[in-house]
Amino acid sequence: MQTFSQNNFKIVMRLNYFKKRLKAHTNSIILILVQMERKLHMNITIKDVARKAGVAPSTVSRVIADSPSISEKTKQNVRRIMDELNYFPNANAQGLASNRSKTFGLILPVASDAFYQNPFFPTVMRGINYAMSKDDYSILISSGQTNQQRLNHIKKIVNGKQVEGLIFLYASKKDPLLDFALKDGIPTVVIGTPDHAKVH
Repeated sequence: MQTFSQNNFKIVMRLNYFKKRLKAHTNSIILILVQMERKLHMNITIKDVARKAGVAPSTVSRVIADSPSISEKTKQNVRRIMDELNYFPNANAQGLASNRSKTFGLILPVASDAFYQNPFFPTVMRGINYAMSKDDYSILISSGQTNQQRLNHIKKIVNGKQVEGLIFLYASKKDPLLDFALKDGIPTVVIGTPDHAKVH
């Protein structure tokens, strides 16, 4: 009887030891599982969606683009499968295929405390973001400490086809950024009164 009790005691102690070890590693295990799940979702392709929905990959592409050539029944089925698989279209790939980024550059003035403390600007930014999001457009904010920094950045996003147009959240005379936008011919909106008549 004494031997049995001692054995039980050893087993209990060992179990407690493993419970403590397991508890110590639980967060790590959960993190690994979450990362594995994310990786699985990232690996889901348009072909996986098409296979499960019983359609061609080109049909899934047309559903994503909301093509009128696809019936509502097929669209609902494909979208349901996309939700089940947690599939999100690659925005960059879509942009390359359609030659559209569905993004507008929001050009801020030279960074300063006065700008960020003025309640007018965040109000306007919220309004722009709200209007853009209704049509599934995004905003890419461009700012900088100097005009040269800002000019270099908008050249990068315009020439790199990252934006379809520019919205200037300020108006300034002889602005090199606005001059570049007008010469490039990219659709441009200015909030304010610049000394250019050709801005819409």
